[in-house]
Amino acid sequence: MTFVNFLTNFQLRDCKIFSLLALFCWYVPSCFSQEDSLSLFDASPKFNRNRAAFVVGGTSALGVGLLSGLSYSWYKDFNTSSFHFFDDGSEWMGMDKLGHVVTAYQVSDYLEHWYLWSGQTKAKSRTYSALTSLSFLTAVEVLDGFSQGWGFSNADMLSNVMGVGAFLCKSKFSPKGSFSLKYGFFPSELRKLRPELLGKNQLTSLIKDYNGQSYWLSFNLSIFRPKSRFPNWINMAFGYGASGLLGGKSNPEFNESGMALPKLDRYAQFFISADVDWNKIPTKNKYLKFVFRALSFYKLPFPTYEINSQGKAVFHWIK
Repeated sequence: MTFVNFLTNFQLRDCKIFSLLALFCWYVPSCFSQEDSLSLFDASPKFNRNRAAFVVGGTSALGVGLLSGLSYSWYKDFNTSSFHFFDDGSEWMGMDKLGHVVTAYQVSDYLEHWYLWSGQTKAKSRTYSALTSLSFLTAVEVLDGFSQGWGFSNADMLSNVMGVGAFLCKSKFSPKGSFSLKYGFFPSELRKLRPELLGKNQLTSLIKDYNGQSYWLSFNLSIFRPKSRFPNWINMAFGYGASGLLGGKSNPEFNESGMALPKLDRYAQFFISADVDWNKIPTKNKYLKFVFRALSFYKLPFPTYEINSQGKAVFHWIK
């Protein structure tokens, strides 16, 4: 089971837990807002005990809530077993594993900003966020290990470590954020052939249909010409995707309802495109900065050039 598949089920079935977590996140800041003279959107210039308590308490509550929801929403449909391993390294043409890499990277990156917001130093924020992210993702893999329907995946775990490692490299050696790992999506019609697996609607297909997903290394052009007048929020991006995927390792002849499926070639796609660094868009509006920060995981669709494993070159007006 992938982490994003869990989030889909948890989101759809356990909204009450999210509501409690949201109430917690609203209540705790209100407890110290009178003592904290800073704007809610401003990072503290020095260690702020109240904010640090909120970050630690909030991340702990969120982690426990998500894991509890996972146990109820996903694993209740599978019998438990003794701890065992599961080899899924060859499934979905690597898309699943890239999803783990980008998820681990983005979770660490967001958490670092929370710790910085509380007034922790850059070094401590980097370390705490990496440990928090990896601890939670490891706990998810361990739960997989006790599920009869799945198992602990070494490939998933390695992907999680790689994602956290990419974050650590960016945080330590590129303080201005010259690169980022991102998620992209463009709707695929293939989900309609196996809606139970690839998503019954556009919302669930966002994280279940690998045919519509893409994963990107987005980097700022200023690393080549630091003094260039070219807008520093325009990025170049290299991406990877796959198409023709109706199953993990191979495509079945029939879907869950018994309908015959077409024979599709499974192939990899390699992309080059423009992108936007949301965090570098110039604005003094704190609310917009918050929105841009929230969107930083997303690769904005642009005209894209594709070369695929079928030996074809394809131009997309938007991808």
